[in-house]
Amino acid sequence: MQLASEDKERIRAEEVFRKEVQREIQEAKQKGQSWCRRLRRGAWTFFNSQVGGWLLSTVLVGLAVYCYSEWIKPIQNDRIRRQMLLVEIDFRTARAVQLIDEDEDKDKKDFTSVRARLNARPLNPDLAGREMIHLLWELRSIYGSEVDKKKLKEHVRILAAHGNSKTDAFYADVRALRETVKELCGEQTQFGRE
Repeated sequence: MQLASEDKERIRAEEVFRKEVQREIQEAKQKGQSWCRRLRRGAWTFFNSQVGGWLLSTVLVGLAVYCYSEWIKPIQNDRIRRQMLLVEIDFRTARAVQLIDEDEDKDKKDFTSVRARLNARPLNPDLAGREMIHLLWELRSIYGSEVDKKKLKEHVRILAAHGNSKTDAFYADVRALRETVKELCGEQTQFGRE
């Protein structure tokens, strides 16, 4: 069955009219939409494309790596500082205990020399002029374990209490400090080890 040319023209006119109406409706919708909504739709379309996905993943990975490095930096700095203080305190206490052992062998007490060994000639030049009590206080402030903080605080209190006293208790306290430092260091340093 063939359509008459009149019918074909009528159908064609209806289709053209339908397209015009759809276009007018679409334009009216777009005029009614806010710029924010159009932007969201455009962004959504862009980020769902391959280029947009690649760009978004690159930015997110870069941001995640940067945030992690900024988060870990103070932790690493504290660890390095803690290790430096432990090595310095270990070095100084090893020298002081060595002098105490020599004094006990000679049956004499040289409290001034022991105190000087605790506070002089640092292993690390950055810690020159810093007394043992200050090193212990700083180490205590950055140490993680509460038990270790309490031990260090007790040694700070004991060294401060001795001041310039010349008693056998001072020798015992220096030895106790040495043992605490050995515990904290583990096998990380080698001063005065057999």
